[in-house]
Amino acid sequence: MLSVAERLASKYALAMFEIATEQQTTDASLVELEKILNILKTNSELEGFVNNPLVPKISKKEVLKEVLAGEVSAVVMNFLFILVDKNRITLYESICKAYHGFINKRDGIEEVKVTTARPLDKTQEEHIKTRVGKMLNKNIILNKRVDARIMGGIIIQVGDKLIDGSISRRLKNIERSIKSIDIREIGVTK
Repeated sequence: MLSVAERLASKYALAMFEIATEQQTTDASLVELEKILNILKTNSELEGFVNNPLVPKISKKEVLKEVLAGEVSAVVMNFLFILVDKNRITLYESICKAYHGFINKRDGIEEVKVTTARPLDKTQEEHIKTRVGKMLNKNIILNKRVDARIMGGIIIQVGDKLIDGSISRRLKNIERSIKSIDIREIGVTK
């Protein structure tokens, strides 16, 4: 389930995606949006400045215009200004992620989060991509994560759906089953 901030970011990303689609600049806009994100992430002073609610909006726009002059289209610059005006610039990273998601959806690509206890080899990766891709009838991009706490097996997340085939989950289920048994029913006394 998406948080309020993620839903809000998705609405702004969709608006930008629709404008870019009308102008046939969706991919170019993605490159520009990611370029801006990279600039913000590598310049913490600039990121702090544009995200600071005490800084006047006009000052934020002037700085963004100066820093990004010649780097981005008028449409993307105007989009940034709207984010500043609506106090949504703090959602910029989430907006970029959501915009990328709209492009993936357009292209029939699904991002799948995969958690395993140890790193997957290339054969395992391809097997997962093929199986999940056939189930969803889409091309798959794997976002891999290693978490030794799951002990073994695999956890696959597609959107808000979760398939938990981990050993840790199986052990928890066994534990729950054992705890739910009334030992008196099976003839055991203390």
